[in-house]
Amino acid sequence: MTPVAVIGMACRLPGGVDSPKKLWEALLRGDDTVTEVPADRWDADEYYDPEPGVPGRTVCKWGSFLDNVGDFDPEFFGITEKEATAIDPQHRLLLETAWEAMEHAGLTPEKMAESLTGVFVGLNHGDYQFVHIDAEAFDGPYGNTGTNSCFASGRISYALRLHGPAVTVDTACSSSLFATHLACRSLSDGESDLAFAAGVYVMMEPRRFASASAQNMLSPTGHCHAFDAAADGFVSGEGSVVLLLKRLPDALRDGDRVLAVVRGTAANQDGHTVSIATPSVQAQSMVYRAALAAAGVEPGSVGLVEAHGTGTPVGDPIEYESLAEVYGIDRPCALTSAKPNFGHTQAAAGALGLMKAILALQHGVIPRNLHFTCLPDDMARISTKLFVPQEITPWPTNGEQVRRAAVSSYGISGTNVHAIVEQAPEITAHDDVPTTPTEGELIFPLSATSADALRQTAGRLADWVDAQGPAWSVSDLAYTLARRRTHRPVRTSVLANNAAELSVALREIAGDETPYQAAVGQDDLGPVWVFSGQGSQWAAMGADLLANEPVFAATIAELEPLIARESGFSVTEAMTAPETVTGIDRVQPTLFAMQVALAATMKSYGVRPGAVIGHSLGESAAAVAAGALSLQDGAKVICRRSRLMTRISGSGAMASVELPAQQVLSELMARGVNDVVVAVVASPQSTVIGGATEAVRELVAAWEQREVMAREVAVDVASHSPQVDPILDDLYEILADLEPLAPEVPYYSATLFDPREEPYCDANYWVDNLRHTVRFGAAVQAALEDGYRVFAELAPHPLLTRAVEKTAESLDIPVAALAGMRREQPLPHGLRGLLADLHSAGAAVDFSVFYPAGQLVEAPLPTWTHRSLLLNRAGHDHQGQGGSSVVVHPLLGSHVRLPEEPERHVWQTDVGTEALPWLADHQIHSAPALPGAAYCEMALAAARTILGEVSEVRDMRFEQMLLLDEETPLSVVGSVKSPGVVDFVVETFQEGGSIRRGAAVLHVAEDEDQPPAYDVPGLLASHLRTEEGTELRERFDEHGVQYGPAFTGLGAAHIADGAVSTVLAEVSLPGAMRSQQRAYAIHPALLDACFQAVGAHPDVQVAGNGGLMLPLGVGRIRAYGSTRNAHYCYARVTNVDAAGVDADLDVLDEHGTVLVAVRGLRLGTGVSELGNRDRVLGERLLSIEWQQRELPELDFADAGTWLLVSTTDVADLLATELTDSLKSHGAQCATMSWPEHTDHAGPPNGCETSSMPAVFTMWSS
Repeated sequence: MTPVAVIGMACRLPGGVDSPKKLWEALLRGDDTVTEVPADRWDADEYYDPEPGVPGRTVCKWGSFLDNVGDFDPEFFGITEKEATAIDPQHRLLLETAWEAMEHAGLTPEKMAESLTGVFVGLNHGDYQFVHIDAEAFDGPYGNTGTNSCFASGRISYALRLHGPAVTVDTACSSSLFATHLACRSLSDGESDLAFAAGVYVMMEPRRFASASAQNMLSPTGHCHAFDAAADGFVSGEGSVVLLLKRLPDALRDGDRVLAVVRGTAANQDGHTVSIATPSVQAQSMVYRAALAAAGVEPGSVGLVEAHGTGTPVGDPIEYESLAEVYGIDRPCALTSAKPNFGHTQAAAGALGLMKAILALQHGVIPRNLHFTCLPDDMARISTKLFVPQEITPWPTNGEQVRRAAVSSYGISGTNVHAIVEQAPEITAHDDVPTTPTEGELIFPLSATSADALRQTAGRLADWVDAQGPAWSVSDLAYTLARRRTHRPVRTSVLANNAAELSVALREIAGDETPYQAAVGQDDLGPVWVFSGQGSQWAAMGADLLANEPVFAATIAELEPLIARESGFSVTEAMTAPETVTGIDRVQPTLFAMQVALAATMKSYGVRPGAVIGHSLGESAAAVAAGALSLQDGAKVICRRSRLMTRISGSGAMASVELPAQQVLSELMARGVNDVVVAVVASPQSTVIGGATEAVRELVAAWEQREVMAREVAVDVASHSPQVDPILDDLYEILADLEPLAPEVPYYSATLFDPREEPYCDANYWVDNLRHTVRFGAAVQAALEDGYRVFAELAPHPLLTRAVEKTAESLDIPVAALAGMRREQPLPHGLRGLLADLHSAGAAVDFSVFYPAGQLVEAPLPTWTHRSLLLNRAGHDHQGQGGSSVVVHPLLGSHVRLPEEPERHVWQTDVGTEALPWLADHQIHSAPALPGAAYCEMALAAARTILGEVSEVRDMRFEQMLLLDEETPLSVVGSVKSPGVVDFVVETFQEGGSIRRGAAVLHVAEDEDQPPAYDVPGLLASHLRTEEGTELRERFDEHGVQYGPAFTGLGAAHIADGAVSTVLAEVSLPGAMRSQQRAYAIHPALLDACFQAVGAHPDVQVAGNGGLMLPLGVGRIRAYGSTRNAHYCYARVTNVDAAGVDADLDVLDEHGTVLVAVRGLRLGTGVSELGNRDRVLGERLLSIEWQQRELPELDFADAGTWLLVSTTDVADLLATELTDSLKSHGAQCATMSWPEHTDHAGPPNGCETSSMPAVFTMWSS
């Protein structure tokens, strides 16, 4: 295999690791990035269950998670927000990290574009498809391109315009190292010239987590104990890792920085093993030897094996045994794994291991392996010199030979991959290559995609600069930033001589509030040089540049004899004198010299004009800058032109007016003015007139009277008007010896009618230039329409930038109009300041002229401008009409809010055994019945919906037992009684009307504080007597209550006997039910188990007299937190009377935290004293025989109102059946309780029975 150089790397890992440097620092520190599942992914407790094998639950609630996984910079990649939101975060991470790997290698998209660069990506899980489905977005326009795995690689090729193969592979955990293997093969075969090898893994939802737990892969302790005796599985981790690869000979030829060399790779398959997920010692050993053979190296030369090392009790021993067969035989070899630090990053694991190995090779030390104490016995018995480093360890072969490492990665389906990587070759630097062309300040370009990101970038770079040692080269940093980085749209530059100045300037940027704007140019076009006419001169305007800009001084020195010969004065003296130069024949040549020298200086800094525009006399400098005239001919034009103009000095006047040229012409015609013309059209709203002095002044006065901005311009000659006609013939004659050239850059003429017409700069052109209207606005408009966005006026002071801006504004085109100099303002940075401004505006700047060579340094990359873009899983919830909203609870069903007075909330649901099969496990006398706990949960859920989380249920009454059919419709109504108070009623309907089954009052809770936690160990120590839940359920069964599997959540009940007895019961939702818990505040089966636990209390058993104690109601119930981890129920009896008992209970987690508080649970037997006597009598009789008797016909059986009187306060099965039967025959029923201990001499108070056809009294026994 051809050796492959790693020339760039990038990563995004938990713990804020966003660069190879930060990864190495984290490894040296021994960072453990594992945390509980963050709330923005899923509710960890919802899916956590320490008991293995619970469907839909996981024994591990830990992982290594990226912060802000939904963050992305869509504008940078030209992606709309809508599309970006639909793209899998894994794909988006790959885009950004691939870009970072490219920049880490010092490459730019311009160099990468159209190249044979392959993209090989390892990717397996696509959780975002689940999110798409949940959000009902998968069938949208981006559901396919946003989630299909092929786009993970294809999108990188698309963004960078690459033509090598783009492949996404899935070999499970070995995907990214297998992608690296394919990339190396593609490079060796010549199929690719460069190749990205990458892997990514992100967890967006818990279903795969639960699946891995079901396969006993995950660690219940939340750590990867690689190769340790405590190994109990892995925790998953997230990350994106990208490496940029290139054939080593090519990298050395092109001067790339080589980070390491991949010498050989190999891949194979386990084949048939004990199970498809069980590794093979033989296959693993074979792939090691194949990779070593491909590399052409001996195993003894390998000092480090970065192993797969997941920390599973099955995989680790197999891997250790296979490694011991090949490595660590003759000399020590370190064995490490990145998984204890970052979890198992699945598809990214191999690439992460490779990057870790490369960093270790670079630094010559091996980080310690976390969570390792000792090998398990079966591995310790293997004779080998492999060792797991427990501290930072020097390279085992240091000083003996080239450092080499091996990297392993295995897929759960059996695909094994192994790579041999060695340290980069030493390359001798060429000290004779200059790094900068001139002495002076260095330019450090900075860029980002927003002003905030630019400030952050400056701050990060300042920190990096301050952290460097004394030996680093600040010029190499300037070279790296200027030539080896992508220049993003929002820009600024720092000019500094040394690191101290640089750091100060960077911190100023980081801390200021400058509203940096995005560049208007795209770096593809040079700036438009604008050369103005007369008026920009000032005293000593060239002195500073002559002293500090060598190219400027050299150009003036070249012009000095030319101008002296033509005009008889020293241009050097004119631009350095303490007095402003005067006289048209001296001013114009001096301005020409300044402009030409400015253009030459900028050219020496790598800025070539994209186009030129001249204004009046400025066209002579424009012609020279464009190559349309030689420097000598340019000097002739300006000197001879200005010398002739002295003949007519003082002739005529000029004035500017803020009116469109066409309107000015119309006014001139209307006034009959013949001796004034439009001399200059500067912009759509700015015009200059020229002509007879008095006529010009009269026009200015008239405009001022109309409050139109107008002013006379100080000139020697009214150019571009009839005032210059006397010298035109002579001008033609004295310029007849010109030798015009073809322009080398676009020359937008302000003289010709068509500004795009290429000018031929002979004598005729310069005659027209002096006489014709200056059509500067038209020339600027043409340049703008042709795509130019950056204009720079090369003059001692800007005269035309405002006109350029006004023209662009009229076209609604963004523009940057810059000034090279300003009157009497110093140039602390010389013209390098203009260079920086041009770059910031987006003009093409060739930094290779300024920095012909340098060394790539690993400085921080620009900060992204991130926005959180994730699909909303709840997006499929919809708002109903009329203010109604639809939300579904398993017991309550659909919720509709009725915005009336008083406000009402209505739920319609079906609690039948077909819809909720688990309710069939709660039976009274073998008939399924809705448990009282279900009413409690319905009320709690309604309270949360109407009143919010801080709410509670009071006075909960279970009024009529509801027997369940396969379909059992139910209606629930919550009526707002007053602020924070809601009446709650549960009803069923039959043909005869409604039957109220339960009722309560919902309240906003008065106290938000959670009750103090209990001391669980102390409670367990004091509750010494134990009764098993199975025994209690057998007792309940004897009295007519049968509990099926769903209601067997009561485990052992621990009883504290004494003056005040209490019960501490072990409760949990049965395993098969736990996946339902997330939908409930407290699952009714769990709450019922707590109610059952009260039955173990001695007072309850005594009060029951051997009968069954049923829940009648609850005084108050409040949920404080999720009950998914409920572990105990602590019950106390607070009252015992003849009719029943009252109890308080708290539902606790394993740490004693109160999850639910129940106060005033009322239990009653439903057995009267007479009924008890009958029961005793029945027990003493030999037999009881019932004889059937026909009921007499009653005339009023099908009408009227029946009063059903119960002598107990417990609702019984007879009352329920009788009520249902009477109502089915059209009768109305009223029920009441008339306990036996009250006066039975007459009807109960307030009960009118005269109109009732029948009163039926029910005696319980």
